[in-house]
Amino acid sequence: MPLPSTRVIGPRWSEHHRPAATGSQTAVVRITRTATDGTTGGDGTWTPPARTTVYDGTARISPHTSEQRFVIVGDRRTVIRECIVAIEWDAAEVLIEDLVEVVEAVDPRLPGVVLRVEDVQGGSEQWERILVATEVLAAERQ
Repeated sequence: MPLPSTRVIGPRWSEHHRPAATGSQTAVVRITRTATDGTTGGDGTWTPPARTTVYDGTARISPHTSEQRFVIVGDRRTVIRECIVAIEWDAAEVLIEDLVEVVEAVDPRLPGVVLRVEDVQGGSEQWERILVATEVLAAERQ
């Protein structure tokens, strides 16, 4: 319990601690979103929509849950991985359905992984932007 007329957490607590949170982000990600609709050419060829980059910078990526969810693709069971992706607090707005591509990471299995943002979380103290994302299977990327 704080002393009378004092606060345990000061008014600029989050702002003061943001550099420490950013310093713990050791991966690099690129977050993109669909900029236009896809098009179908006269010969029936579909061209995927163009994407625009909304964030290109550091991140921290960690598993979100130990609960295993999976889908059956053909005759294979494929685990759906859910991650927490923390990016810099003052990054541009990230929306649900944006894609997060892992560009660099200490774990050699992460670069090239693509995640879909499922939730953008908030809290009373914010040092970084917290995203909940699921891995996009290769078959879904087309």
